[in-house]
Amino acid sequence: LNPFGIGSTATTQYSSMLRDAIVAFTGAGGVVVCAAGNSGEQIDHMVEFPAILPDTIAVGALDRIDKWAPFSSWGTWPISPDCAAPGVEVGSTFLSGGYVIGFGTSAAAPLVAGCLALSMLASPANWAVSGSSLDVKYDMQLPSMTVRAREMLCSTSRVVGGRDYTGYGLVDAVRLTEPFQRCQPTGAVASL
Repeated sequence: LNPFGIGSTATTQYSSMLRDAIVAFTGAGGVVVCAAGNSGEQIDHMVEFPAILPDTIAVGALDRIDKWAPFSSWGTWPISPDCAAPGVEVGSTFLSGGYVIGFGTSAAAPLVAGCLALSMLASPANWAVSGSSLDVKYDMQLPSMTVRAREMLCSTSRVVGGRDYTGYGLVDAVRLTEPFQRCQPTGAVASL
């Protein structure tokens, strides 16, 4: 879910209609990936709505050398991004045609959504879950596909930056397609 898109001005106000749609979609077995927001350099740097919802996978941004991008919203774990992806100078297509170079968590989130979709296609046995499960990040019951996505990101992402900034780390498309091994968070994270 990328409600704002590259280059637009975001409004991060809570919407009960969007929240209800996310709950319904994840409850039906969907996975919602959201841009964490671009307020990292501001006093109010927290992960923004809707990425702050526990039912979503929140994505932060990295720069060209896999370091936390200072504009990327962050927060104290667990209210922080789940993972991160390139968000600086990301090439993409433009809605009206042609190409654009994008910046921001809105450029990073589609990369994570694509990696998770690739994983679902390449290793469907990894995704054979239903109902609800205990979430490794929030320690609460959430829809199983959201929990599985978070577990897989925890198990396969490459640690970069601190957990408050980049969550489990840089998403790794190759590792996401390999057989699943349950995440055992150690609490150890690299420094910024």
